Amino acid sequence: MPPCIATGARGLSDARDPQRGSALLVSIVTLVALLTLGSLSALSVQSDLAASGSEREKTIATYAAESGIAAGMVFLRQNLDTTSNWSALVTPSNSAPMEPNLVAGTGVQPGQSGNLFTPELRAWYRVQLLNNVGDPGYATGDDQDGRVILRAIGYGPDGATAIVEVEVRAMGGTPVGRPCPVYGQRGIADDGAGRNDCLGVVNAGDSATYTPGK
Repeated sequence: MPPCIATGARGLSDARDPQRGSALLVSIVTLVALLTLGSLSALSVQSDLAASGSEREKTIATYAAESGIAAGMVFLRQNLDTTSNWSALVTPSNSAPMEPNLVAGTGVQPGQSGNLFTPELRAWYRVQLLNNVGDPGYATGDDQDGRVILRAIGYGPDGATAIVEVEVRAMGGTPVGRPCPVYGQRGIADDGAGRNDCLGVVNAGDSATYTPGK
């Protein structure tokens, strides 16, 4: 009799376990979901940072425009003509608004001499003067009512821009060639110059009244 040779048959244990396949699929789906969630979180953070940066740039531009208004007010106070008001500074029908280069800091780019801001702000401004449309001399470029529009265009980082306009009215008086003090301490101006152009002589025991614009 020929010898018997055992030929082993494959058992069920060698077949693939369906539970292992299901667990792998669940793991892949979970991993994809986590990656998607992480990507969305990163995009949200980037969006928030971009919005915050944009708001900061707009704020810097607005501050620059407001600074231009302050510098322009000083210029107007110094250059009021008691006879013709600001006629020399306006044009017929505002066809070409003047940008007086004597306004401190106007048109000076960041980092250049004369720019009034720290270089890292990357801020600057331009100041324009316009006549108000209700002025009888509007069409001829004549400031007859002593009112002008002071416009400041402020610039911030990455092209941010802000425009601020105010109407300025001449209240009479003589220009002092410098800003008037905001308080009347005897013999001392607000800039510490030791003189006071906007008040009369103040003696001990006397009082004086200071009215802005006069």
